[in-house]
Amino acid sequence: MDSLPPDITNPNILKKTLISHGLEAKKKLGQNFLCSSSIVHQIVDQIPSNVHVLEIGPGPGALTSKLSLKVISTTAVELDPVAVSVLKETAPMATVIHDDVLNIHLIELIHSLSKPIWVVSNMPYNLSGVLLERIGSLFMHIDGTVLMMQKEVGIRIKNLPGVANRGWLSVFLQVNWDISKVCSVPPSSFYPPPKIDSIVLKFIPKKDRRIACENSKNFSTFLKKAFAQPRKKLLNNLINSGYLNKSLWMDIYTSLSFNESVRAHEISNDEWILLFEYLREMMNR
Repeated sequence: MDSLPPDITNPNILKKTLISHGLEAKKKLGQNFLCSSSIVHQIVDQIPSNVHVLEIGPGPGALTSKLSLKVISTTAVELDPVAVSVLKETAPMATVIHDDVLNIHLIELIHSLSKPIWVVSNMPYNLSGVLLERIGSLFMHIDGTVLMMQKEVGIRIKNLPGVANRGWLSVFLQVNWDISKVCSVPPSSFYPPPKIDSIVLKFIPKKDRRIACENSKNFSTFLKKAFAQPRKKLLNNLINSGYLNKSLWMDIYTSLSFNESVRAHEISNDEWILLFEYLREMMNR
């Protein structure tokens, strides 16, 4: 009988496993290895059992090992070659792709997997913004995603209209996903422990999505320009965005009954959708 994989949610077993493979957390890769049984189980509990999981950045595989025992199949994308070798020991049932997720066409990879599909990631802090945008764009292709990130980033994502540090990514994600908090994650849940707290959020695609998939990239580009200088009036950012002249923007403002002094963070999600739709209509004339 084959021996069971090491349970690296146990910090002592994790350290022994890392030493045996010569794997050290690399700062340039933003590596902090999850080693909390409680946090791992809270994440895994969010994932239905009858799905296929794509995990991004599994590291030595604390999540991967538990996911592969629960779901139909687990595919993991890992950049670190030493971590890839560790995964053969800790998560032998998983399919591991040795590649940089930033170089992978995510939608093509998603389409190569069987459905239903969930994405899971303990995202490196230095890549959280890029990955949130890329994974957030998959709302038409996957059934859900559970993501760990810096607590500050997670709070900002969930900020409602009127909160000063609400950003373009907050709007982009809230328009297409129902977002809920899974758990808070203290630094002690990792080896080595980071200097900041983390948070796990669950994203379920909205059924009433109004930004079609083919317009998702255009919508995110528009939001970035609209939030370019968030302390300025939204109208100034829109005029400087290069889409339309001031007169046409004023026509849109009149149609939407917008106050000229409104800032980007004060606009509701529904108003952002209307603004984008008016812009597309104006540009298509």
